[in-house]
Amino acid sequence: MKAAYVLIYILQTERGSSPISELSLMRILDAALIVSGVAILAIYAVLSLSATFAGVHTIEVNATAGPRGLPCAQCHPYIRDELGAGPALTAHLRAANNTNYTTYLAAGGIAYNSTANESYNGAVQLRPVVYSVDFRDDTLGDNATYDEGDAAYFYNTTGNRTWEKALWSVTGGTFSPTGVTSRESLDLDSSGTVEAGEACLLCHGAEFFGIDGTHTKVVVRACDDDRCHGNANRTWNDYRLHGNESYLTVVSAGKHLSTPPGNYSVHETFYNRSSQNNSSYADGAPFGVTGGNAGPGGGYISQGHWTCLGCHTGVGAALNITQPTPFPHSNASASRQRYL
Repeated sequence: MKAAYVLIYILQTERGSSPISELSLMRILDAALIVSGVAILAIYAVLSLSATFAGVHTIEVNATAGPRGLPCAQCHPYIRDELGAGPALTAHLRAANNTNYTTYLAAGGIAYNSTANESYNGAVQLRPVVYSVDFRDDTLGDNATYDEGDAAYFYNTTGNRTWEKALWSVTGGTFSPTGVTSRESLDLDSSGTVEAGEACLLCHGAEFFGIDGTHTKVVVRACDDDRCHGNANRTWNDYRLHGNESYLTVVSAGKHLSTPPGNYSVHETFYNRSSQNNSSYADGAPFGVTGGNAGPGGGYISQGHWTCLGCHTGVGAALNITQPTPFPHSNASASRQRYL
């Protein structure tokens, strides 16, 4: 560094210009070194940033798939890999492959009946029906309780496996078909099966929860959502959508967790106390109704789902277990006490 100062001093002297003081030279060279260092660091940082987020700036304008075209695994490959790592996670893959269930979610379903006896287009017939959130205060099967415009979805039994939206007409006493059919699928690459990288939107797609979401249409829901595993207030998933009665406890796990001790769950205290605290995730009022798992005030999802994560994920926990004091059997004069 000293040699650089001397060189600049000699060059200035030979050219006849006034020599710069050594202090000024030090400041000039120090500033030059700082600028060079920042430039070098910026080059490496930009290259690293470009490599890490390659391709993600185009995900919001996928005209073909829309929000379902989000390549979530580009940024979350570890979660994609985890989806195939255990029975609880592979179960979500089965649900993602169930187009009846994904259609049920997108329709804002609260109940399903595989042999509903409803009047459809003026004719009473037994057909699979999904009842939307419009029926939350009605008695299903008693059309005297239905309101004008309540939306239900009737399964097309002719073979195309779609669900048609129909609206209740009070004056006509029947469901009037709208011609709008749907069969929601997460099989984005049309491979015939929903894979781990495609299943993310089952739990994070705003369209499946009747929420506007952000510009990416991705939201954060929770295990005890009304239409997933239920909660103390609602169980709006239907085990019959998933094939057999063994799913009854799965779709109502939140209800079981909230039941007083002695009946179902030793985790009741953990779940209920967690449910009294807000998480950082907005509730968003799915399909216009505050979620049953919302925390105090209704603005945010509660922390109740932490109970689920405690057993069903790889989240670590630091435990300090206090062992009970053993009874001093060798002391004949020890006072009597209960073992339990």
